[in-house]
Amino acid sequence: MRRTLGYIAFTLGCLLIFTAPLMRWYALPRVEKAPYDVDEKTVSLGSGQYFSPATFSLVGPVPVQNTQTAKGIPAKSNHRVAVINLFSRTVDLVNDVGMDYTNDVFAFDRNTGFAVHCCDEQPRHAGYTLKLPFNIDKSRAYPFWDTTAKAAIPVRYVRTEEVAGLQAYVFQSYVDDMAIGTLEIPASFDNGPDDENITATRHYRATTTLWVEPFTGAILKGGQVAAQWVTNPQGKFIMPLAFTDLLNDRASVERTAKKIRDKLFQLRFVDFWFPVIGPLVGLVLLALSAVLLRRPRARRAGA
Repeated sequence: MRRTLGYIAFTLGCLLIFTAPLMRWYALPRVEKAPYDVDEKTVSLGSGQYFSPATFSLVGPVPVQNTQTAKGIPAKSNHRVAVINLFSRTVDLVNDVGMDYTNDVFAFDRNTGFAVHCCDEQPRHAGYTLKLPFNIDKSRAYPFWDTTAKAAIPVRYVRTEEVAGLQAYVFQSYVDDMAIGTLEIPASFDNGPDDENITATRHYRATTTLWVEPFTGAILKGGQVAAQWVTNPQGKFIMPLAFTDLLNDRASVERTAKKIRDKLFQLRFVDFWFPVIGPLVGLVLLALSAVLLRRPRARRAGA
């Protein structure tokens, strides 16, 4: 029995020592990937104002809710690229009026989070989209996709906070007076004739805040303060179009944090626990096997 236990300890010790490097260099790159079989809903709450075409007036401030539904498209995804459809809708909770909606199909590298131009993405994206890369470098600025601006805006580290029991790097981006398109409006809004229209320029300003888990690059929590307005062909302000101040609600943050904790356990196991602790345990088992397999000394005659 003693020798049997010795052989078992020897085998397990060798296994832990020689497979530890494989866990880090082979398994880790396969675990460090964003999933594509997602089906998630994220709710943000806050307040806002918006221009109503029905009343030709500014409505609010009113409580508003933004709901984002992310659904993976496994048929278009693969081992390298995740394809995810993201539908976003913002609603006036008092009057039950839709203020804004978008529908994007994102294709991005599962390891880096960077946009990939394939798989029927819509529209063409740039920079990082639904996540940042694994192992965040807080000294870097990351170009992060802004759906309204239709451009990648640099996000920069500003501080570290705790969110739902997890450490988070807080990144922020700023958009200051960006022209995002044109809009036909009655000339009377600019003191013109009632029976004519003018082509106004639509402007956008926003401060976006992301709470990012640094090991996975996953976004734990997000918020944005944004405004839109129009100017006449001469650049003069005409009127506001919208103002929103939104932040992910607590339930959404807790759901996201739980999924990130599960991913962190997998990553830490293949990145640290098995590669580092495994060989140490293996050495202990080899030492134990040497003791168990050593033949006992023959008894001296007459003893």
